[in-house]
Amino acid sequence: MDGTANRGALNLPNGSISAVIALLLLLLFAFSSIYLFSQLSKSESRGAESTGVSESTLAGFPSERVISVNVAEAGAADGTGRTYDVVLAPASGASTDFAETIFATLSTVVIAIVGFYFGQRAATSGVQAVQDLQANAELTRSKIEREKQELKTKLEPIAGARASVEDPGSGAVVDGLATERAPAPPDKPGA
Repeated sequence: MDGTANRGALNLPNGSISAVIALLLLLLFAFSSIYLFSQLSKSESRGAESTGVSESTLAGFPSERVISVNVAEAGAADGTGRTYDVVLAPASGASTDFAETIFATLSTVVIAIVGFYFGQRAATSGVQAVQDLQANAELTRSKIEREKQELKTKLEPIAGARASVEDPGSGAVVDGLATERAPAPPDKPGA
């Protein structure tokens, strides 16, 4: 509700739209995978039905895949021309293979989305940290320059006074009004 906040598209926080799109794509992929898996597993439990199969073809079917055999046409009395309706199970768990593939793909997609999201956050926070450091460095530089200027101002002599002080006892003292000789330092005893 803050009007001064930095907002993104549709007045949402930055990154919200990309997060919603990624979530929708993930859900679409998950739901389509669930639908395909349920259809595949349903066909496995039902099996594939073949009608009008001859005896020679029936003998070629693998016995472990045959779910049921029904006589479709009795044919002639000698057994020639007889046909069968055969229900065969799909070969070796196609739905299991499909589920494993979908799970691997789905986990890869989730990892990519999470990695992108956190990578984007890390890059944004890194840029912000650099900007903060630059601002702090600029403040420090200006503070140092200001302190140098203040020290220079304190050390400069007062304008117009032209006062200079020499080492005590070494000569004249000039203060702009009069010139006198500074007293000599007392002699050291024993010198």
